[in-house]
Parts: sequence; structure tokens; C-alpha cells
Amino acid sequence: MCGHRQSNAFDANPRPAYLAEDADAETAACLRAWPGIDTEPMDVAPDYQQLIVNGEVFDVRYDPEQPGAYHFAWVTGPNPGYGFTSRFSSDDTRQPRQVLIDSITGFLAQVDPQTGYIEDA
Repeated sequence: MCGHRQSNAFDANPRPAYLAEDADAETAACLRAWPGIDTEPMDVAPDYQQLIVNGEVFDVRYDPEQPGAYHFAWVTGPNPGYGFTSRFSSDDTRQPRQVLIDSITGFLAQVDPQTGYIEDA
């Protein structure tokens, strides 16, 4: 599907997906064809969703057992199961979608394109 793979979990358990505004025109047109893609911003992100940032798809899940924490699984990344976790607060406050998008953007900026991993310093 447009050179990207979509998670099986998305097919079996649909959740909101959001296309970040920074997607190039070709990627945006392709990804808008996926069911469930939302191009409208939302103040607070839902607990389960897919975010598409710089053409990369991430499953994002809020973790109620770790207040303020979100887990980001890189669905279209070269290394299955790779991603990251960010904790934004110590309470149960949900974050705006843009904060999650900014976290993904920062993550992708650190990834070594040769390995698909963040390299240790």
C-alpha cells in the first residue's frame, strides 16, 4: 500500500490515525487513501492511535499504568518492534497530538539511516 505497510493491529483493532501536516504531497495523497486517516488536528490525542509523521507510521499508546507515558511503536521502520517511550508528566494528563508528533519528529532525527536505530554515544 503506497510502499508502506500498515500494522495488522490496525486492521484487527482500528483506532484513529492522523497524518501530520509535514507530509510531502505524494505521501499525503497516498496515505489519505487509508481508511481512518484524519487530517484535522485534535487538542488531546486519543489513548490508542496511529500517527504518520515524515511518511513513517507509528502506533501510539497511552500507558495508564505509567501516568503521563506513551509508547511509540515504529510500524514502518526497518527493525520490527523498535520504537520508544516518552513520559511527559507524572500525573494522568493526556498530551495534545502535536506534542506526540514532535516527539516522533525528534526520534526520527536521531535515528541512524544506515542501521535504523539510535546509535549509542
